[in-house]
Amino acid sequence: MIPDTIIIIALNITLFISLICSIYTAVILYRKGKSYLIAIMSISYAIFSLDVLLSIIWKNKLKDAPYEFCVFQGLLLQYMCYVAIACALCFSIHIYHLLVLRKRTTSPTLQKAYYGFIIIYPIVMTCVITGLSLYYKAIKPRTMHCDIVSPSWIRLFANSGSNLLLSIPGVYLSGRSAYVVYKHLNYFKSSTDMNYGSREQIMSNNTKIGYSSIRPLDPSYQQNDSRESNFYSYRENGYLVINPNSFHQRTNDNSISDLNPSYRRTNNDFILNLDTSRQRQYKSLAANRPTTYLAKINRNYDVTKAAAIRMVLFASLFAFLNLLASTGAVLQIIHKYPIPTNVTSTDWVGGFQGILLFLVFGLPNNWKRFLRKSFVKVRRFLCICSC
Repeated sequence: MIPDTIIIIALNITLFISLICSIYTAVILYRKGKSYLIAIMSISYAIFSLDVLLSIIWKNKLKDAPYEFCVFQGLLLQYMCYVAIACALCFSIHIYHLLVLRKRTTSPTLQKAYYGFIIIYPIVMTCVITGLSLYYKAIKPRTMHCDIVSPSWIRLFANSGSNLLLSIPGVYLSGRSAYVVYKHLNYFKSSTDMNYGSREQIMSNNTKIGYSSIRPLDPSYQQNDSRESNFYSYRENGYLVINPNSFHQRTNDNSISDLNPSYRRTNNDFILNLDTSRQRQYKSLAANRPTTYLAKINRNYDVTKAAAIRMVLFASLFAFLNLLASTGAVLQIIHKYPIPTNVTSTDWVGGFQGILLFLVFGLPNNWKRFLRKSFVKVRRFLCICSC
């Protein structure tokens, strides 16, 4: 039997690590300007961890703490749980639109709905739980923090009931998204495809011309002539995007040097010419491909495999674990079981949430590659040992 003191110290250390990880994840996502729902969730878990760590002031002997502090700690904890579950539901809806409904971007109306729900729902539920808790004096000390203990039916309006209410649609939406990712995993792009594009996609639209041996244009070659805009449109990922309507106006070898006298073509430079035999060969291959192949290209998702797996894995696990935890808590309330005051598995789950967010969304890419390679090596080693 592990002493309670060791359990409390271990959980406090976990909460402190979760606090640091949550803050780091929120800052990284804010600087990148993406996944604002996860950033808000990270902030909520950072405040959640800090709220529980305030019990260290009284050495986790909250019976010696003022009643006002106990009420403040319990209500702040409930509010952060409301914010986190609201963000989780909005994130499930977001990936459902992205992966199942194939929406490229989130509409402004839906974004406003996300913000409105994340702001209004926690405030309304916190007002309700505050009135009930103060009237019945339901907030009492536990081992790690103050929480709603008795009467237990008030917990139906607390995070236990709200988690159950919002986890059911979250499980459905994230489950549908996970099924789509599993069913169409081959249609998701790799990171290389997102950066450079595939040759099939380049040649099928007949607007980007290039081969793997083409080197980028000389950086000193700048737009110094208005005629240049008629010659090409723009450069994208090392390829020159051609304006087909005006390209044939310039096909001689000196067309590029005429545009900018400071640029001199070398023997290694690639002169774009739509009429070369090699390009005509690629065009014919692209035109004669089976329709199923071209349909497969058009069905590709604009999301990488790693990102899709990461999103659905987090959303599904978060919703499923919250559903299990809230179902158990609601069953305890229905059967009128006493609410445990010691450290439970729910406390550990809450302590690890910030760390989970960091591992899924805040871990640097080089660490991800290192862990992925390590996992592959361990799997190969286990396969060799089993043989």
